Amino acid sequence: MSAPPVRLRRVVVALDASPHSLAALQAAVDLASARKLELLALFVEDLRLLQATALPFAHEVGAFSGSVRPLDAAQTERRLRDLATRVEALVAATAGRAAVPWTFRVRRGDVFAEILASAEAGDLLSLGAAGWSPMRGRALGETAGRLVQGVGGPMLLARRGTRLRLPLLVLLEGERWRETLEAATDLAGEAAGALVLAVAPGPAQAAREGEARALLAQLGVGPTRVRLLAGSGPSPLRAVVRREHAGALLAPASAAAFRGEAGERLLAGFDVPVILIRWGPSAAPARPQAAQGPRKSPLG
Repeated sequence: MSAPPVRLRRVVVALDASPHSLAALQAAVDLASARKLELLALFVEDLRLLQATALPFAHEVGAFSGSVRPLDAAQTERRLRDLATRVEALVAATAGRAAVPWTFRVRRGDVFAEILASAEAGDLLSLGAAGWSPMRGRALGETAGRLVQGVGGPMLLARRGTRLRLPLLVLLEGERWRETLEAATDLAGEAAGALVLAVAPGPAQAAREGEARALLAQLGVGPTRVRLLAGSGPSPLRAVVRREHAGALLAPASAAAFRGEAGERLLAGFDVPVILIRWGPSAAPARPQAAQGPRKSPLG
């Protein structure tokens, strides 16, 4: 028997001051504000970078000047401290405007391992789809790519210039599509009637539309648009996001559209925030409780 479901209790945002991670900070604050959750902002000092500065042959190349100069360990330490200070100030300002209780934590080590260790049961992890590297273009950053595969709970990916808003497009795919839909209605709160459901193809596609509408009625959600996807690859999902002018996408992390290199490019290239749901003992959502009363939606 699986463990009882755990409700969201905190939003954890991983920050490196890149434009994408700042979009993830705004999304995390919006969500924490709407759901009345705590915010943990995490800044990780990359141990690999610090170790590299100790090598006698290590040099850095100016991104714009092209000049080559030796890496200096003490200078790198100062830069990391200064960057952490600037990031903390951004967290304080962004969370302060929304009256969200926040904690700022600095860790040193492997970035992937430190983020993974900081995300506990009941946490949603928010991070930028890419980091500082200009070489990756619209591909997932190294850390984001690893976390997509390694995080057991819900995860939000944001790109520069995106912000959580309605409508929320919900991909219904796999055996646990009902839990995906419940998670979406819980996230959207009183704006759950603005969901757009995208039903994955398969022999039960038409029947699933009716089952989804019945479940929404059971949850007290009003009329909702439903779209039947023509295929399971990246193109049909991208097309429906654009056609419906979606402001965010919520989908199971195991969705067929996200598999392989094409799926990774799709995740990295969405111009809307993407919320990935991976089901496990620590990730399954609780059903909305009527006693809580109406909740503001983080999607606007």
